[in-house]
Amino acid sequence: MKILAFAILGTIFVYVLICLFMFFSQKNLIHIPYEDFTGTPLDHGMNYEEIYLDAEDGARLHAWYIPHPEADYTFWIFSGNAGNKSYMLDSIGLIYNLGYSVFIYDYRGFGPSRGKMTEQTMYQDTELGWQYLTRKREIPPGRIVLHGRSLGTAMASWIAEKTKPAALILESGFTSISDMAKIHYRWLPIDLLLQWQYDNLNRIGNIQSPVLFIHSPDDGLTPYSHSQKLFDTVRTSKRFLTIFGNHYDGFIESGDVYTEGIVKFLQDMVE
Repeated sequence: MKILAFAILGTIFVYVLICLFMFFSQKNLIHIPYEDFTGTPLDHGMNYEEIYLDAEDGARLHAWYIPHPEADYTFWIFSGNAGNKSYMLDSIGLIYNLGYSVFIYDYRGFGPSRGKMTEQTMYQDTELGWQYLTRKREIPPGRIVLHGRSLGTAMASWIAEKTKPAALILESGFTSISDMAKIHYRWLPIDLLLQWQYDNLNRIGNIQSPVLFIHSPDDGLTPYSHSQKLFDTVRTSKRFLTIFGNHYDGFIESGDVYTEGIVKFLQDMVE
């Protein structure tokens, strides 16, 4: 009996340690920043402007603006949870080659960007970016397309709810971090541990701009069903583009299905 009691107590102790680790380390589990760039837009044949955005709390965000000479729209791309904006160069190139300008910045702690990261500061930084595009560059809101991928869908949907861009594109999106955590850590008391929410589902119904959802059923990280649920919740004009391939390379593997789907969405629902 003593051996059994010790085994039970030991299991409980280890479980509590795991819970404590998850509670205090969740920011680093959700966000995986890399400082070094893999390249720049110029390496891909795109001229660009290097920009720094200064937040009120002293944080400084590093951004690129890649102007296209014939652009009708500026795509503001929000990257995923790992790497930095240089890891989005393939995506940037695809959008640029469709004839659109591109704006992208690094989250705090990613690339050269610096500052204390919280969920609230992540949202506040999107306001900073919006002010830069609409005030500094004087781009009309109706000429800005917000394009979030994976984690970036949370920031894209947040600023889309507060403003009215030309359109919102959510690629490989999720309903909330809580729902994601319950898939990958279903044996933990997620609702008690989780401090980060990134709740797309809670705000998607308030967005007024047209919304395009892009997702692959082969996505092994973010379930296809999450985008379907978000799609069902939207009250404005919407479209669902099913691609193929994994979470990271589906947009490349899908080729014309991906690029033509984006162009047709803008032509049918925005222009």
